[in-house]
Amino acid sequence: MQRINTLTSLRFPMIMLIVLFHCSFITEYGNGNFGFIYDLFFRNAYLPVDFFFILSGFGMMYSFIGKNENKMDISPMSCIKYALKHIKKIYFVYIITILMGLPFYLTNVSEGNIVIEDFSFLRLIQFLLTIPLFQSLTGVKSFSHIANAPCWFISSLFCIYLIAPMLLNLFRKIKNIKSIYYALFFCFISIILVRTLFFEIEKNSFFDDLVYASPYCRVFYVIFGMLLSRLFHATFQSFRILNFTFIELFVSVMVILVVLFKNSLMTFFPVFEILWPYVSIIVAALVIFTFSFQCGPISRFLLQKKLVYLGNISMYIFLIHLPLLTYLKVLFRLIGLHKTALSIPLIIATTLVVTFVLSNILYKKQNC
Repeated sequence: MQRINTLTSLRFPMIMLIVLFHCSFITEYGNGNFGFIYDLFFRNAYLPVDFFFILSGFGMMYSFIGKNENKMDISPMSCIKYALKHIKKIYFVYIITILMGLPFYLTNVSEGNIVIEDFSFLRLIQFLLTIPLFQSLTGVKSFSHIANAPCWFISSLFCIYLIAPMLLNLFRKIKNIKSIYYALFFCFISIILVRTLFFEIEKNSFFDDLVYASPYCRVFYVIFGMLLSRLFHATFQSFRILNFTFIELFVSVMVILVVLFKNSLMTFFPVFEILWPYVSIIVAALVIFTFSFQCGPISRFLLQKKLVYLGNISMYIFLIHLPLLTYLKVLFRLIGLHKTALSIPLIIATTLVVTFVLSNILYKKQNC
């Protein structure tokens, strides 16, 4: 089946939202007003993270349907091969960025000096779990976010890939549109129940990353994406006659408003903090479903080769940017320039330039 390049292009702005979220030093380094504006309007990673998990499920099912939905081998070795196939291009960069982040895992940087932390057996175990990408299985942030925090996403997704062939075989039987709607509804309810259960466990145990980063929770987001792909396949011909000019504009405006005002709504309406994780799922799913048809004017804009290319290098940007950002923050802190007027634009600009250059080189090298 033909690639849906609009969804590839959309990966770039979603990744940039995550990069912006990781620029939290703006609150510390900037003046009060600047930090307040950043916290109120731009500190938001939930939507893009949900987007990528749902998109992963959508992509797996889309590819599965394109291969005539032939039943997949679900033996342990076949499942491992399936998972390795999906992360092999990014694994080298994953390991490099883990190693880049180790100095900050083993040290504590204070004003003008570096203190080496004690190395323990627990720290060794934490590091060793990152090699086979199993750190997110622990449900503990000190394990899942070790060295290079974004790597938890690769870990969680890899663990889900290990059972993906079984999930694809299971949902290949759901083809009737009404059945797909029911399955999406029950999956959404399952996410609510699982999140609620894990939240209670986190409040009463040492687990502190079951809800956000663990594959036990995120697998339901991937399943939601798989079912969304089935819905796309079932409705492709009938939905293409809709007015996608209006639909794409509506969805785009909704995303912009959600991104900009999510924190404001949570500040002034505390109940929205409870609802937000589920609003995020719905918005992410609407974006993926709407732009998968590639029918409107915004889709035509997203089909530009340069934007598709930026989408293709997005995962490299995702993995590389935080270690570079951290090194620059430490450098500015050590030389006493971290609270100067130019520190924020210099750190961000340098991080982006170096990240884009390295991502471009790595992508071309691995796809030549």
